[in-house]
Amino acid sequence: MFTPELLEYINNAKRRGVNDDAIRHILTNNGWDENDLNEAYAKINKSEPKNTIPVAPAPAPAVPASEPATPIIQNIPQDVEVPLSTDPSFMQTTEGGKRPSIKTLLLLILTIMFVGGGTALGYYSYQKYFGQTPEERIIQSLINLTDVRGARINGVYEVVDPEITVSLKADTSVLNPQDGNFKEKGVVSIRARYVSETQENVRGQSSLPPISTLDVRLTIESMVVEETLYLRITEVPYLGFISLDEIKDKWIRIPLNEIRETKSSEDFQSRMLTKEDFMIIEEKYKNKSRLSVQSLGKEDINGMETDHYSFQFTDEAFAYIEEIFITMLKKADVDEAELEEEIKKTRPSLASLKELKNEVWLGKDNLPYKFVIQGEIVSPPTDYTESRTAAVRFDVELGEFNKDFEAVAPSESKTVQEIFQAVMQ
Repeated sequence: MFTPELLEYINNAKRRGVNDDAIRHILTNNGWDENDLNEAYAKINKSEPKNTIPVAPAPAPAVPASEPATPIIQNIPQDVEVPLSTDPSFMQTTEGGKRPSIKTLLLLILTIMFVGGGTALGYYSYQKYFGQTPEERIIQSLINLTDVRGARINGVYEVVDPEITVSLKADTSVLNPQDGNFKEKGVVSIRARYVSETQENVRGQSSLPPISTLDVRLTIESMVVEETLYLRITEVPYLGFISLDEIKDKWIRIPLNEIRETKSSEDFQSRMLTKEDFMIIEEKYKNKSRLSVQSLGKEDINGMETDHYSFQFTDEAFAYIEEIFITMLKKADVDEAELEEEIKKTRPSLASLKELKNEVWLGKDNLPYKFVIQGEIVSPPTDYTESRTAAVRFDVELGEFNKDFEAVAPSESKTVQEIFQAVMQ
């Protein structure tokens, strides 16, 4: 059975001057049936021949209807002229075949765009993160943290000096979405042990109760829901002179606005630096070496492949941290005399940071998934204590960045005043 496409092909060939024998030769060599050709020629008028031969359309081979037939062009003489373009309908096959769909072309274009776009994105990511030096990656990861709206934090912080040992363990999730509906949920365990070396401070006055040792253990569940902080003490310390059993396993609620309105909170918030503050300081030090970094290979942290680095602060880092500290003081409207005094007291502490040994694990998203900081630091003097050296260890894992979680306010809770009255009774 001939097709309209076959008739069109023969007509085009004859208009180009190709003789009938040549046309039949090409068509039969490409699988067309002689009866189909005879039927087609019965409908066509002949014309004068020329010297070039166009490529013939291919009939469909005998294949199942579910499989599209593919035109086969073979055994074409070397002097045959192959057209550079054809009508899309020229690709039509016999019954059972299918015309290549425009969807196929679109799919091909989309595939090229996807592969090309993916390659460009990969190159951009490499240049932005993995094209950076290890020092630049570490610094960039800290800047990236300022854009994180939430995370799960699991870690330990320990401080040990000749008199006091403090250990704090926390496993908590926080989320501060764009709408400002901050929430938190977690558990914090604190152990503080005091062993007195002296009963007098630098001013000659009693600095602590007249006891030689004190060991306090405290475990607190915390939750922030709808601008309210809820606390529940599940392990209460034994203080001897006062019983805290009345508050054990009871939820205490504290509106966050009450915390924000306290002087200590106002002082702290007034000193907080914005990302813009950090970027101004960062611009001044971006070409200076602030970290001495060593690569320790790759390591898995909670299912995330990370790059493990160890680093120490350089003298430039000391100047960088000091400038951050000075900027914080200036934001709190500290006068020049007080500023100089604070810098003088704090400088030995900042300088001791250079001796710390630090490690960080960075993910492919260039966020830190683990920190370890350990060594000795010098605490600045206060009105009641002299400057002293303490061993510190900070080991924390981060994850579940910007992930939502459920935090439901407890059905029963009491205010701080109600709890205080119950304890004093």
